[in-house]
Amino acid sequence: MKLSNLYCSLQLKGAKKFFKEIQNSIEPSDIHEMGIEEEPHITVMYSEQTNEHINPVETFKKILSINKRNLRGKSVELNTLTLFVGEDFDVLKFEVVCPLLNLLHNSIKHISGLQPTFPIYKPHATVAYLKKGVGEKYLKFYGTKNVKINKLKMRINIIDSDGTQKKPTLTVKL
Repeated sequence: MKLSNLYCSLQLKGAKKFFKEIQNSIEPSDIHEMGIEEEPHITVMYSEQTNEHINPVETFKKILSINKRNLRGKSVELNTLTLFVGEDFDVLKFEVVCPLLNLLHNSIKHISGLQPTFPIYKPHATVAYLKKGVGEKYLKFYGTKNVKINKLKMRINIIDSDGTQKKPTLTVKL
């Protein structure tokens, strides 16, 4: 099997209400066609690299078993609301504080042998994709928030070269 995309995330189950409050305050005319983030999460690793020599299910079970011990009972802190200004849109996002995320990211790289699509890992949680140039007003409105999220779930999706998601998607409550 050729593995073309790997997507690993921490689902922020305890953040849905908080995210919805912010998202509901965004003017509909400011939302980019990519929309708002329906499931609050932190991307831990995204790779478009192909590796046909790994068994995806076994590899990711190993990743989960090693890292579940490290992450169990931990929380992540959503810090400052920031903006990523892209070519076509603005991304309203929270900076994330959790030193173990870098450890998890590096563990996935090491165990899978895959390289991330984005070489510099900066943990964040996307709130919404906004039309270019409108994000600044939301930064001024919300400023700094420090919110701890304790309900975490790690999910690994394996996406085949034709773009279809492979079963099983591996999920573990932390």
